[in-house]
Amino acid sequence: MTRRFFGVPRGPFTRFCRYYIVRSWRREGLDVKSLYYPFEGMRWERALCFGMREFFPEAVLTGYAHTSVSLMKLNLLFRAGAGNRSRA
Repeated sequence: MTRRFFGVPRGPFTRFCRYYIVRSWRREGLDVKSLYYPFEGMRWERALCFGMREFFPEAVLTGYAHTSVSLMKLNLLFRAGAGNRSRA
């Protein structure tokens, strides 16, 4: 049984729709250089990122954690250069 969230069905099919949407962007000839998406650790994000890596491997993906961060959230501090990954 598919769960509904705000009237929209949720399930494996809707997650794979994100993958096929990205595939349709490639087929339509769109040139996606970067993509920003809300990072929440949801399954649809993995399908979206998987599609982007397959059809637009050169694109830069940026997940935006939409939350407030207080000054003393020391566990969110990153070392210098943590976001710089070389592509092999």
